[in-house]
Amino acid sequence: MTKIVNIDNNGRKGYHVPSRIKNQDFISIMRQYRIDDDGVTFLADTYLGNQAAVRISFAAENVFRLQMFPFCREDLRLNPVFEFPKLRNFSVTEDELFVYVRTPRLSLAFRKCPWELSVMLDGRMLTRENIQDLDVDQKYKAMPLGFSCNPATGQVTGTYDTFYMHVDEAFYGFGEKFTSFNKRGQRVEIWQKDALSTNSERSYKGMPYFMSSYGYSVLLNTFTKTVFDMGAGSGVSFTMSSCDSYLDYYVFCNHSYKGLIQDYTALSGRSPMIPKWAFGFWMSKMSYQSRDEVETVVKRAARFGMSMDVIHIDGWQTSGTDGLLEFDEERFPKPADMIAQLNENGVQLSLWMYPYILKYIGTDNKTVNPEFENLERLGYLVKNADGSPCVFALSEGEGDVKGMVTGAVDFTNPDAAEYTKQKIRRLMELGVGVIKTDFSEEIPETAVLSDRTTGKETHNKYPLLYAKTIYEASKEVKDAQHKRAMLWGRSGYAGSQNYPANWAGDSSTHKNNLAAILRGGLSIGISGVSFWGFDIGGFYNCDYEGNRTKPTDEEYVRSAQMGLLSPLSRSHGQATPREPWEYSAEAQAAFLKINKFRYRLFPYLYSIACETCRTGVPMMRAMLLEFPEDLSARDVSTQYMLGDALLVAPVFDQQTQHVYLPAGSWINLNTGGRISGALWTCESCPLDELPLYFRENTVLPLLNNAGMHSPETFFEDFTICLNLVSEIHTTLYTDIARDTGINQDSAVEPNASVNADSAVEPDASVNADSAAPDARVNVDAAVEPNTSVNADSAAPDARDNVDSAAQTADGTAYTLDARLCGTTAVIETKLPCTGFVLYTPETLTEVIVNGKSFQPVSEGDACRITL
Repeated sequence: MTKIVNIDNNGRKGYHVPSRIKNQDFISIMRQYRIDDDGVTFLADTYLGNQAAVRISFAAENVFRLQMFPFCREDLRLNPVFEFPKLRNFSVTEDELFVYVRTPRLSLAFRKCPWELSVMLDGRMLTRENIQDLDVDQKYKAMPLGFSCNPATGQVTGTYDTFYMHVDEAFYGFGEKFTSFNKRGQRVEIWQKDALSTNSERSYKGMPYFMSSYGYSVLLNTFTKTVFDMGAGSGVSFTMSSCDSYLDYYVFCNHSYKGLIQDYTALSGRSPMIPKWAFGFWMSKMSYQSRDEVETVVKRAARFGMSMDVIHIDGWQTSGTDGLLEFDEERFPKPADMIAQLNENGVQLSLWMYPYILKYIGTDNKTVNPEFENLERLGYLVKNADGSPCVFALSEGEGDVKGMVTGAVDFTNPDAAEYTKQKIRRLMELGVGVIKTDFSEEIPETAVLSDRTTGKETHNKYPLLYAKTIYEASKEVKDAQHKRAMLWGRSGYAGSQNYPANWAGDSSTHKNNLAAILRGGLSIGISGVSFWGFDIGGFYNCDYEGNRTKPTDEEYVRSAQMGLLSPLSRSHGQATPREPWEYSAEAQAAFLKINKFRYRLFPYLYSIACETCRTGVPMMRAMLLEFPEDLSARDVSTQYMLGDALLVAPVFDQQTQHVYLPAGSWINLNTGGRISGALWTCESCPLDELPLYFRENTVLPLLNNAGMHSPETFFEDFTICLNLVSEIHTTLYTDIARDTGINQDSAVEPNASVNADSAVEPDASVNADSAAPDARVNVDAAVEPNTSVNADSAAPDARDNVDSAAQTADGTAYTLDARLCGTTAVIETKLPCTGFVLYTPETLTEVIVNGKSFQPVSEGDACRITL
């Protein structure tokens, strides 16, 4: 039922002071509002005497959408990223000055004259539009809600809205952005680029989504270029603008950072689980050139004692035929046999691709590529306005492909997408584990696509379409094989979490660049993407004469330490080696130490990965996510929490490394000592160490021994470490088996139409044992198996109780409850572990597990019981 209400403003003007502006207009006076079943539409006059419509709807009780249509043109073709379901549970009231639109939690107050929106959640003011950001000449520094026009044609050329910025307000997110973590004071542009590095504002995976420290987050809901001035142009407001002819954004309101991520991903989608082997170590360089080289690396890794699960090949196709996605069988004979043998050795194969096709074969640009001609004939290429294929040079110089003229597959054409899918299915059926989806950031604004959009509308969308196409084809085959699918993608956009996973792109080997990479990883995690890694060792490096060189030992090891304690871990480099045996004996030992520690972390890594799939909260967490009330932790971006239990502080180039420990009682995993938090520590670590701290009242499950590959069966041989200060109540997730037959779809399906289909629809020189005994990173005293306890006294095998645990789509959920009662620890859980290591403030005299008493064995600063 529709209700229309007219507004009488008694002759009041819709602005406070006069302002001379050119080609820019803004909403000033509310004239009317219309109430429909699924929202409210306001009709308003503008400063320049035009009219605009503002549409308000709700996707949840704490999520609203604002759409502004200049000249009241509500029939425009929109370009949304998401279409979330609409909530109908809202009410509308008004008084003399305001119209209020409310849900049980949100209250939106719209001032009638002058127009201004205020947002309250549970009675608390979160934010409001800023309609008075003026200079001394009474000119706007930041324009209120409005639009700009071409004065000759009257065509709308952009839209914008400006909000008040509190003096202590901070902003985070915007996808994978490598600039300062807190984006306050920055101008952020969301227009995907081949960034050519990972330390500038340019980015591969910018996203028009950010989070405020004041309890809200914003998604500018468009694929078109957007710009966010987060206090760069004015210190009292932020402005977000779009190149669309309308404005469309969602606002999520929640009093916690984690809550904002959960709300956003509940609607936009949470990552499907990826294969268990993906959490192992990936070995790569640009590029292994033959089957013999690939197999030699795998054998060498085994002799060296390096745990690994994946090997990647960039240059696996015949030169000049990259778009065919067919093996060069002269260099890689019998690929199916090669893949089968790799799998028998516990190694998966990753292959490179890009979404382009070279127009010419060779460097003379005279011989046209037959496949280019074929795709042109079929109409499967992105076009120019005149219908000819749109061709362009790759980026501004992507190494060996600089200046190569290419066309792009048009993924808005269902037949072109299917053509590509057929090639991917064939590779998956051959046994390929994963496709690395490189490039996709180059579609020109002038391009025309099959769905009648232009590059202006689809440039940012193209990486998502590309990822969706390859992921879907991979998943079709992997589902039939009772396995999980994934990508290794460079570019992306809002919603990329639905097509995991991503890596940070082309990074420098230098240690200060590592800090920039970390900022990108923390920011993309806040933006909904968890399954992420970077090029361990750095992708590129050169000497002063421009010759490519490998990283120094320290650069390599410090990169490996951060990379092997990231959600995903792949070593990769441009032309020079990234295999650890290519470095000094000291570096090899340090590498093996952290490599083995990662493989002992498998139960923990898998558990927090499952948590990601259920909640959207990332594996690699900015400190503010775990310590939201600690203002000293809020902007710290040189360290992070891996899950809720492990604080990781990578070593960069600091003369003195400072690590911030929030309030609580922490265990230094390098020494085993206990330290009270709410302070900064000064760290000095040898090459084979980095600061690692174990948080109070959390658990850390660790395999008793690091395997050479990801675990094949139950996590049956693992120990649970507890830093028990008072009480622990937690849930851990184990897996049923490697790549189980369970359908591994997203744990939470996107509660939205993710508009990726169309713009309209919605030498074994170091012995592994001597290099890093048990790969303990000095947590060995706490977690090594202890056979001194009589096995006969152990409790019944907890695996017998698996039926009483909660079965889930991605494994089995187990609760663990523990409490400290003087010098007695009480633990209740059905987790199928072999024992416990407990760190407690006082020496324990007894540990009770599921009602059975155990005498703890002291091990330095901890004690152990074996079941």
